[in-house]
Amino acid sequence: MRLANKPGLKFSLNSGISLRFGGFSEKEYEKIKAFASRNWNKDVVQVDQSIKGWNYGKAEVKGQVLEFEVDEKPCFEIPLSNVSNCTSGKSEAVLEFHQNDDCAVSLMEMRFHIPTDPDADEDADPVEEFRRAVMQYAGIETETDQPVATLQQILCTTPRGRYDIKVYQNHLSLHGKTYDYKIPIKTIMRLFLLPHKDGRHMYFVISLNPPIRQGQTRYHFLVLEFAKDEEVELDLGLTQEQLKEQYKGKLDKKLSGNVFEVVSKIFRVMVDMKITVPGSFVGHSGTPAIMCAHKQASGFLYPLEKGFVYVHKPPMYIRFEEVIFSV
Repeated sequence: MRLANKPGLKFSLNSGISLRFGGFSEKEYEKIKAFASRNWNKDVVQVDQSIKGWNYGKAEVKGQVLEFEVDEKPCFEIPLSNVSNCTSGKSEAVLEFHQNDDCAVSLMEMRFHIPTDPDADEDADPVEEFRRAVMQYAGIETETDQPVATLQQILCTTPRGRYDIKVYQNHLSLHGKTYDYKIPIKTIMRLFLLPHKDGRHMYFVISLNPPIRQGQTRYHFLVLEFAKDEEVELDLGLTQEQLKEQYKGKLDKKLSGNVFEVVSKIFRVMVDMKITVPGSFVGHSGTPAIMCAHKQASGFLYPLEKGFVYVHKPPMYIRFEEVIFSV
């Protein structure tokens, strides 16, 4: 195959990984072919690249790579480790990609229209099958390390749904019924722990930059909601020695207590960040929460020492220094 304007070699490994090497000259093909036949008992096949520019063809997952073919010729390929999410619709699959902050321009999403095959089984859903094939090797599901903690069926009010949250040393993985996310730890900017006005629930708010995306909607905050009296027992995925070495003994192998306290402790240590809580303000309800509305959505405003937090549609953090006028 050709890489740019010169011949290249592509290796497809048993693990599903594809490797490409460039910089060869035209006359070296016969040498490489003879070497592969003699030493590996493999044939080197020449493959022509499709340059028709058509936007319709066949998208197929081959190992850990998504290949798009036009007239049975490869047009382009995408390493699935670059995919951050894949969602399915009625006849459409949407791929979202990890963003590189150092790039001025980057690919954010790609949409594939997948028509229904009239001859296929009625129970078969080609869009969902495509999504599952992509997600098998997507960056959010290729977890080889042991998660530090796994939180089951956590209620998330923003974005709405229940998610299994796996906390790794460098990122979070959220697995929901429809959407999955991979969130690098370094994108977490602030942590807030806020009491609900009803006194029976707690909000744990995670500020993100860059935000996660769900279709065209961006979420700069994750808002987790916990029942105040709900308890949990967790056995962390690291040994006591690893916890002592990597986190200076701030986390124990076994954690138990109220869910919001356990989750707060894990995030405080893993992210190495102070959790912001309401200051001394107490409203007429006897709580730090002020019930108010933003546009048509009601929510709660929390005065803090250095700003305000509003939850939850949409969540906002407003620093006092950003306020230039108030009524």
